[in-house]
Amino acid sequence: QGASDVSKASSAPENLPRKHDQGTEDHEAADNAQLLKLARKLRMSTDTRRAIFLAVMSSEDAVDAAEKLLHLNLKGSQEREIVRVTVECCIHEPAWNPYYGLLLTRLCTLAKGHRVTLNYCLWDFIKDLSRPSSTSDGPSKLKNGRQIAIFSRLCGHAVVSKALPLASVIKVQSELDASQMDARELLMWKTFFKNVCALPKTDDDMKDIFSRLGTAKEHKALRRHCRQFLKYHVGPWLIDKGDDSVALRCTLAETC
Repeated sequence: QGASDVSKASSAPENLPRKHDQGTEDHEAADNAQLLKLARKLRMSTDTRRAIFLAVMSSEDAVDAAEKLLHLNLKGSQEREIVRVTVECCIHEPAWNPYYGLLLTRLCTLAKGHRVTLNYCLWDFIKDLSRPSSTSDGPSKLKNGRQIAIFSRLCGHAVVSKALPLASVIKVQSELDASQMDARELLMWKTFFKNVCALPKTDDDMKDIFSRLGTAKEHKALRRHCRQFLKYHVGPWLIDKGDDSVALRCTLAETC
């Protein structure tokens, strides 16, 4: 599904208004007021984050959003908020919405800096899963199974769309040791690998993702841990769920 075919308006969070077919200034002002209200609820606490939020949530599609974000002319730490706000919007949707994956992929193709920011942003969420759900550092970034599922799909999309290589995502948890993970973290990694196996159009496309991990000498240990995790945790889990076709792909990935 191409970027121009997907608009987040059809499943926007918190029942956000759809774009009007023949919008007027009054309609746009009312929509912006509602968006700003939601921005405050989602803790878009600075002018920069609110401007990014409005650009992301008021756009027709990923191409339109990228253009609006580019025209904000943000630099340095303010520019890095573009990716972070987009990820936060994504996980607050009621379900996975391809719009955000398409937007993040487009941003990564436009500037290397967005690719680096996306990598660190995903790491932050993954590291957050490894701590108790509520600590002195504040509540967990991913508050429930729905958000974990959406985040895992986003990570999988980033890898399959080649916004990020597989190694860049998983090396934050390089040993993939299930015995050291709590239930939330284990669910995230199993769902992530399910998406990486399921989303590519062909078996060859899927194998190419894992093969690129296999060709790097510095990833030898990471490759071994990945194969073990697929074999002992992802594959059996998929079979138990009845996802036999994805389980077969998982078996193919183990051989790459």
